[in-house]
Amino acid sequence: MTLEDFVNNVRTYLQDIKEYNVLLGNQEETVDQDIKLAINMELEYYNVTPPNRNVSFSITEFPAPYQLVKGASARVLLSLSNRHDRNNVQYNDGGIAVSEYDKGPAYKNSALAMLSEWREFVKSDKIQRNLDSFVDSYSPMGTSANYEL
Repeated sequence: MTLEDFVNNVRTYLQDIKEYNVLLGNQEETVDQDIKLAINMELEYYNVTPPNRNVSFSITEFPAPYQLVKGASARVLLSLSNRHDRNNVQYNDGGIAVSEYDKGPAYKNSALAMLSEWREFVKSDKIQRNLDSFVDSYSPMGTSANYEL
């Protein structure tokens, strides 16, 4: 998958599609640049997470694209929650209460749930790759293994 494919998948996963955003004037809530940043941040998170830090993937060869979409989506929602919290305004006029940018807590809750799933995937995938590396490199001749304890 290309970076553009990932951007489109994150946008679809979050339902951030122009036609669906009637209250936003049929505009996307997140610009592509922010989604690309989120994808790259979570790809880097995967690549630097131990064990077996010498296993590194590029965007085009990531073995579990759906999982990366979920991690990047969580990062996008965290960013949106920060924007909504920073810009939240509540006002009352003639007995009618209006709140602008009040989705921060809801976005953050969704983001944290998705982020937890993503982090659990990264942890279990890295442990499995580490175990596979040990099994693949073990030999009775004493060859050193490519794994970390």
